[in-house]
Amino acid sequence: MIVTTEPTLHIDVVSSPSVHRRVPSKRRRAAMACIAFAIAAVAMLGGIHKHIDGSNGELRDPMYAEQRSLLRSWPEFTGPRGSKQRIAFLGSSRTQLLAEAEMLSDERRTVLNFGCAGCGPMANALYLRRLLHEGLRAEWIVVELHPAMLANVEPAIESMWLQLHRVDATEADRLRSYGWSIGEPEHLKPRAMLADVHTYRMNLLNAYAPPLMASPYGLGLLLRRSPRGYVPGFDVDLGQRWKFIALARSEYGRSFPLPSIGGPSVAALRDTAAVAKQHGMNAMFLLTPESNEFRSWYGEGADGRIEAFAKSLALETGSTLIDARCWLPDDAFADGHHATEDGAKLFAKHMRIQLERIAP
Repeated sequence: MIVTTEPTLHIDVVSSPSVHRRVPSKRRRAAMACIAFAIAAVAMLGGIHKHIDGSNGELRDPMYAEQRSLLRSWPEFTGPRGSKQRIAFLGSSRTQLLAEAEMLSDERRTVLNFGCAGCGPMANALYLRRLLHEGLRAEWIVVELHPAMLANVEPAIESMWLQLHRVDATEADRLRSYGWSIGEPEHLKPRAMLADVHTYRMNLLNAYAPPLMASPYGLGLLLRRSPRGYVPGFDVDLGQRWKFIALARSEYGRSFPLPSIGGPSVAALRDTAAVAKQHGMNAMFLLTPESNEFRSWYGEGADGRIEAFAKSLALETGSTLIDARCWLPDDAFADGHHATEDGAKLFAKHMRIQLERIAP
């Protein structure tokens, strides 16, 4: 038997190693995008934080920056005494719209109005120290006494306007020394950089996009301010005045009827008078004008208590007191306590008589 075998063909297949490209999964790509976004966001926030820090206070507290610019515009208020008596007003928007500094200045006196929207006794105490550090020199400091700000309530009425992101660590401690119970301001905490955009959003708009703000005059009404710091009051239509009066009553609602007088604002007033004396300046407390209706909100017997407190404060601190509460008629106010432009002119006439008597 013949057995035949056919040759078997063997083919060795040699496969070369293939090159596999590892394509990231969708989840991995999303994670990488999130990381990139987080890095960019932190870098942006860090840049904004550095910009705010480097703005010399222009962005942290634009209201004070306006006061500092006013001081720098009048070098006679930073040098030695000249031939004129230098008089500086400190106060809220009441003072800002009331003390017509141009009319109060003459051949014997030169006046600046450092009134600032939303500034009560505590903010003014801080600002006076800042201005003195900048070189402020004056013979007289006129300090606003706003009875509605002096209500002994918790928290202090001024807390509605004194935002803590405007103060530094030393100033925060000083506010606590007045008796205002505050925690550590957010901008002084380690995570401050991450919160700056939100914390200073209005300040940034005020500096770079003012048309987006509700007020066309800026945070401190700078665009209406005269060269000496006075801001002309707003004329309000008689038919609409009740709305502004109602708003004023709502804002100071916790002061009506007036409870006991005391608390952090009163401590700040004492401190302001003491600091002025330490720097060789005479302190003058000014009870600012109010309409009959506004004064009635304090309640029965409040006029006497306010007067007794003001006299006691002036005596205690060795200061002068001017009671101007009844100087203006009711139609000289836009809302019962902010003077109109005509009201400020009438106030200036009365104030000049007082200055002749007190600071001849």
